[in-house]
Amino acid sequence: MVLVLKGDKMTLGTLGAVIKYALKLESSIKSIYETALNSESDSIESSFIQSKLALCLKNIKRLKRMQRENTTEMILEPIKDFQEESFNEIMELSENIDFSKQGIIEIESRLASFYNIASEKVSFLGEVSYILEQLAEKHSQN
Repeated sequence: MVLVLKGDKMTLGTLGAVIKYALKLESSIKSIYETALNSESDSIESSFIQSKLALCLKNIKRLKRMQRENTTEMILEPIKDFQEESFNEIMELSENIDFSKQGIIEIESRLASFYNIASEKVSFLGEVSYILEQLAEKHSQN
């Protein structure tokens, strides 16, 4: 299985672009966790992965709600120096995905890093920044 988010270099220059990219990340990770649950690997802790899958589903709902509720702010304030390719390595996974608890923790840590930086970049929107901080915190919990 190969999941790679590539294409043109995308500047995450608006809140809309940040949320869209976050949705892409969460959806890809959700697919990885679904694959892990269907895998016959002995290294998988099913309940651990199920909890991470549930987190992704919750995050997708939360991001979609944030996208709907913050439409006007998406256009008003530009975000500077935030590039998608800085985080594409999160998704650049080979066929030998490490479905161990440590492998999952590494993926979650990278997602938390994305959300922490995104939170700083949209600090001009206090409520949105806070939600992104919460998403980072949830992904950093093991």
